[in-house]
Amino acid sequence: MPQNNQSPVTAAKVTQPQIAMQEAPQATPKFKSVILTPEFCDLVRTTSSEIIEKMANLSNGEKEVGTMIIKLKSEFDSHADQKNISDSAMRKAFNEYIQVAFGILPARAYDYMTVAGNEGVSSLRLSISSLVELARLSPESLSALLEKNDESHLRTLSYREIKALVKTYNRRAQKKERTANRNTSKKSDLPSGSSFDANMNGFFREIDRVNIPDVPLAKVVSMSLQFTERMSQEIVLDGFRKAFEQVRSAFSDKKTTPKVDALVEEIVEWQTGKFLERKGA
Repeated sequence: MPQNNQSPVTAAKVTQPQIAMQEAPQATPKFKSVILTPEFCDLVRTTSSEIIEKMANLSNGEKEVGTMIIKLKSEFDSHADQKNISDSAMRKAFNEYIQVAFGILPARAYDYMTVAGNEGVSSLRLSISSLVELARLSPESLSALLEKNDESHLRTLSYREIKALVKTYNRRAQKKERTANRNTSKKSDLPSGSSFDANMNGFFREIDRVNIPDVPLAKVVSMSLQFTERMSQEIVLDGFRKAFEQVRSAFSDKKTTPKVDALVEEIVEWQTGKFLERKGA
């Protein structure tokens, strides 16, 4: 990949030759966080050694590195649960440990985890920066992109070219979604479109199956509350998506600010935790 086309996040790779030459530290580095005691560092030493080993040979792919960092993150989270440490304190400790122990920025570690958690891109032999860009696509858009751009072709593209390609496919998906929403709104006056309609129909079908005189009021109230909760989640998700699209559009051709980076990092960390829950880690 041409050096002048590298993303800022790719710049962290300059430290990797140094990492490749070193072994897992036998002496515990000095940390600012009081959480990172020598005893705790011993608990995560095995996983840390494996991460350093895999980072020294990234030609084997980025997924293995991300998988091991996810394992390390779960060890931090487990310790936090045992010691009743707040999420924010443990996040700061984890970020400091990543930077000191592996010589990479926390954002790069979250990139690795994002790629490892995305089955559609984790098997591709591309740079971590390119894989992170591809991971921004929905499964449908990613499949469409790969149909016309196989892995060998993607390897010939620079990071900026792949970023532009992803942007094109995202815009197509957004345009398709807006068209679908307009078509739905024409068919119904309901406020939340097809999602609202489907939930309403499901709720009333459930009501139809109930013989009201024979059912306790608590049952009817419970059903109503469940429906309300589903609708609340739909509204929150819709608002979150719109906010994300606004942020992405605002910074599409600009560098993100530290505040934006911190927020995205927090979102990715939350998503990683949810991913681990689904996998039963």
